[in-house]
Amino acid sequence: MKKKSILVLLSLCVLLCGCEYENTGASEPENSDVSGNTSVTSAESSGEDTTASSTVAAPSQGTATNADTKISFDGSSVNITGENAKAEGSVVTITGAGAYELSGSGDGQVVIEAGKDDKVTLILNGLDLTCASSAPIYCINADTLTVELADGSQNILTDGENYTLASGEDEPDAALFSKDDTVITGGGSLAVTANYKDGIKCKDTLEITGGNITVNSADDGITGKDSLVISGGSVTVKSGGDGLKSTEADDAQLGYITLDGGTFNIDAQGDAVQAQTALTVNGGEYTIVTGGGSAGVQHSDSGNFGGGRFDRFSADGNSPFDFDTMTDDSGSSTSTKAFKADTSITVNNGTFSIDSADDAFHSADVTINAGEISISTGDDAFHADNKLTVSGGNIDIPSCYEGLEGMTIDITGGTVALTALDDGLNAAGGDNAGAWGFDPEGSDDYYINITDGDITVNASGDGIDSNGSVTMSGGSVIVYGPTNSGNGALDYQMSFKLTGGTLIALGAVGMAQAPSESSQPCYSLNSDVAANTEISVKDSSSNSILSTVTPKNCQSIIISSPELKAGTEYTVYSGENAVGSFTAENGVTGSTAGGMGGPGGGMGGFGGRGDRPMW
Repeated sequence: MKKKSILVLLSLCVLLCGCEYENTGASEPENSDVSGNTSVTSAESSGEDTTASSTVAAPSQGTATNADTKISFDGSSVNITGENAKAEGSVVTITGAGAYELSGSGDGQVVIEAGKDDKVTLILNGLDLTCASSAPIYCINADTLTVELADGSQNILTDGENYTLASGEDEPDAALFSKDDTVITGGGSLAVTANYKDGIKCKDTLEITGGNITVNSADDGITGKDSLVISGGSVTVKSGGDGLKSTEADDAQLGYITLDGGTFNIDAQGDAVQAQTALTVNGGEYTIVTGGGSAGVQHSDSGNFGGGRFDRFSADGNSPFDFDTMTDDSGSSTSTKAFKADTSITVNNGTFSIDSADDAFHSADVTINAGEISISTGDDAFHADNKLTVSGGNIDIPSCYEGLEGMTIDITGGTVALTALDDGLNAAGGDNAGAWGFDPEGSDDYYINITDGDITVNASGDGIDSNGSVTMSGGSVIVYGPTNSGNGALDYQMSFKLTGGTLIALGAVGMAQAPSESSQPCYSLNSDVAANTEISVKDSSSNSILSTVTPKNCQSIIISSPELKAGTEYTVYSGENAVGSFTAENGVTGSTAGGMGGPGGGMGGFGGRGDRPMW
């Protein structure tokens, strides 16, 4: 910003914040208090700089006891003791490196306009600062800004609903706004009320390492343009827009968010966490609500013929949504996902409680390696435009439209339990191929591959649905599939190759498919079984080989397990009643071995979520 524009901005802040100093356009004054005294005592700090543990340039450090300069607000008055700070009315400008303690309560603004190599630390020690016309803290220039919340201190920043900006400018637009790398740390608290737009915003890298931070914002809560890195502290955000955000789109190496730890409570009308590129979660505790939560999204009777996405409605029950942008007929468009990133999401650990109107996790590639994850969502629990990988973690999805969706789904470990209004696991493409959004011939681009893990699916649509192939070589899969004949517990377009693991698939008989080939015994039969009835397989000595209790009526029963030995006779029971017997042999046998269209494909439903683009 040119100096002329800065002077105009500061003059307007002086007038609108109730400051007493009049900007005459003359040369900048010396350090002064609001009485006009220029002989303010200067006191240099005896404390030495230390290097912060940070991903950004090493900031200058200080404590409330060794600050180079102390700045105290009292109403519209300011008292300054030290160097490199001056007051013009109630607007304080910091011009050099050092540690500055800020305290007191008043109407005013702190502007940092230091040199490009200057490291500036603001020690907030009982500061309650309001600026009606601009950002209460505004960093125009510095090498690094560190905001240190003094241990045990309570600090408050509040802005107004309207900013007075220099001609042609659209910044600042946050209550704490910085154009340079910024670190927030310390053992105190910071409460930000952002009535204009954003709460905390940094145009470079923003890192939070500690503190108890609360943001209530009209728009986005906390934004780091180049990146946002949080490794500790407590973060609470209630936002009219997104909660946590990165925005750099021109450099593929930037625009990322890394969450290494801390406690997060985010209630966002937009996305809770939105990264322009990659999002990595290495730990932390997360309580997330987006778009008012999943209860505000209503659906008609899902799981009818083909499932699909034509049966989802807005909270009023009338306006059909454009499902990924949540656009209704009024023309408004808001993404309300819990965790969203353009390129990738990787979860390495953490505890998650998510209640989202839209997808819980959404990116091009999604990888879940560990974590305790509970999800209720009005849309997908996990949605990957390309690859979805689950290698570990305990995932509980009591409510979703669809559970796990991607062009490819690899499950190599972990525990997944889900209840879906439509499909449970769905490998589908986003090209809207064909009138119903699926390729009748299938494609190698789509697959579901299960090598390990414990998976339980309760689906009103297809339980496991692939527009290409399914392979299973290990783990345990139990599917409580649809009760209507328009979907099946298993639905694939090309093939289902079973070489290991335990499979129990229960559902309606109309579109039922068994695996197309199996290297271990796999048996299929038709029998009406009432809800809440135990289905079991026993050998001739009445030893139970496998069993489950079906939560709903079913007619098709498909079972396979390495515990079934070829050449041995087994009996299938519904409760105490025998409903079928068979002699196990390697391969697929039984009354509905191929299902609709036979092994290797056929109809098998309309591919569920293949009826809309994946972006």
